[in-house]
Amino acid sequence: PSVLYRGVRKAQSKSDISIPCLAVHDREVFCFLADDSMCASTLLKMTSGLSRQDDGTILVRGKDSRELVGELRTRISIVFNGDVLFDQLTGLEHLQYYVRTRLGGLGDAEEANRYIQNAVEILELHSAIRKRVSMYSSGMRRRLSLAISLLGYPDRARLPDVLLMHEPTRSMDPYSRKVLWRALANLRRKTAVVIATSSISEAESC
Repeated sequence: PSVLYRGVRKAQSKSDISIPCLAVHDREVFCFLADDSMCASTLLKMTSGLSRQDDGTILVRGKDSRELVGELRTRISIVFNGDVLFDQLTGLEHLQYYVRTRLGGLGDAEEANRYIQNAVEILELHSAIRKRVSMYSSGMRRRLSLAISLLGYPDRARLPDVLLMHEPTRSMDPYSRKVLWRALANLRRKTAVVIATSSISEAESC
């Protein structure tokens, strides 16, 4: 499996997290339906190694998330509820920066441009790609964040082993939701997707 949870437990102020045994496989979009948004965020942080569980083990491609954080961060892509975007930059400038940061060692500019173009097409960012992010709607910002996370598509070796998403469609307009779910349907053919949310409608979409 891409991700394996064994006897995982985490004490929370509002609601404890407990996962006795669960496997998430390649080409699967799996959703955790959590009690609240903070609980959903904690689930993803534990999976990525950003937070430690109190008990149990989480394996990503056989690697313990608590012991190999540095390596895991190159194997996992995370899209949290709050984006990490720069208002003064355009969408294209974001993609140009992250394609080099995330995919170091690219052969040439043509290869980088191909990955950027693929991300723009999948998330339908054509109309806004040269605008500053300060002009983006909340839905467009989420789509750009996802575009950054899937740079490298469709080459399996360039994609993360696991894509983690926290409440991906929150604050999205209906059209942006449709675009996002279609993108995830394409992406899951190449990798595993784990979503954590407190929204029942979002969980049902998985």
